[in-house]
Amino acid sequence: MKRMFVRPQSQQRGVGLALARTIIDMAVAAGYRTMVLDTSVRQREAIALYRRLGFTDVPAYYDVPQALATWLVFMSLELRPATTRDPGPTTTADPRPPA
Repeated sequence: MKRMFVRPQSQQRGVGLALARTIIDMAVAAGYRTMVLDTSVRQREAIALYRRLGFTDVPAYYDVPQALATWLVFMSLELRPATTRDPGPTTTADPRPPA
């Protein structure tokens, strides 16, 4: 997943969650088995969203200078086809945050 962005006026409304779930579902449908991403350590909301979706921290998956590596968080998600996964982060669900 690369460069997912939600305009400020749409943030905190579930748009990012719905978008990320759709991207994940499309990757599953295309036959991908793993999704990786990196983001800045300053993107706390994004990191929380990715963790909510099941992403876990992993070592850098490309060569990156050490000075830059301290500013990045690398994450990975194992993808499962819809028929074999439990209802969870990659299902199409109500994108609104819990009340």
